[in-house]
Amino acid sequence: LEAYAVITERPVFNESRQPVIVGDGADGDDLLAEEEVDAPEVELSGVVITPSIRMVTLRSKENSESLVAFEGQPLEGNYGSWQVSQIEAREITLSSDSGEVLQLTLQVHDVKIDAPAKIETDESETTSQSAPSGDGESDQPLSRAEEIRQRIAQRREELRRAAEDKEQDQAQEIDYRTAIQSMVSGAGKKKEENENER
Repeated sequence: LEAYAVITERPVFNESRQPVIVGDGADGDDLLAEEEVDAPEVELSGVVITPSIRMVTLRSKENSESLVAFEGQPLEGNYGSWQVSQIEAREITLSSDSGEVLQLTLQVHDVKIDAPAKIETDESETTSQSAPSGDGESDQPLSRAEEIRQRIAQRREELRRAAEDKEQDQAQEIDYRTAIQSMVSGAGKKKEENENER
């Protein structure tokens, strides 16, 4: 037990690494009581709800630091007795021991973004980037996606041709082998016939 005495003498989860000394009577109760603080200046930035866990991410308005909080547990840091009392899909309720309640709603940014302004290019660049107009289509510049599609199609065609060439080479090699084997076996038969004639 003496070897483990350091655990109680210098507790790991206490900032000062000193044991908490609780006095008798009202003094001890005062030390344990949470000091009352104003409603926390935080905003809701994320909600996680699973069958086994309900948690939220809060962001401080003062310094933009993130804070993770679980339902039914007090907020970590200098927030006194404030805790996350209820978590819904896009809204949470914070409450304190004094009965104060604060509702926070998750801000969803679903506003459509405007298309970027078109960049004016020189005529020479436009003609070099325009689609081939062999079939009479307009000479509009290719979009990046269309350019990538064309490159993919070209690459597939190259790979298909390479595979066909490889198959032809293999077929020719098999033909050469067959021809060589037939020549060798034919030469062997002639040799046997010559030996038989002698």
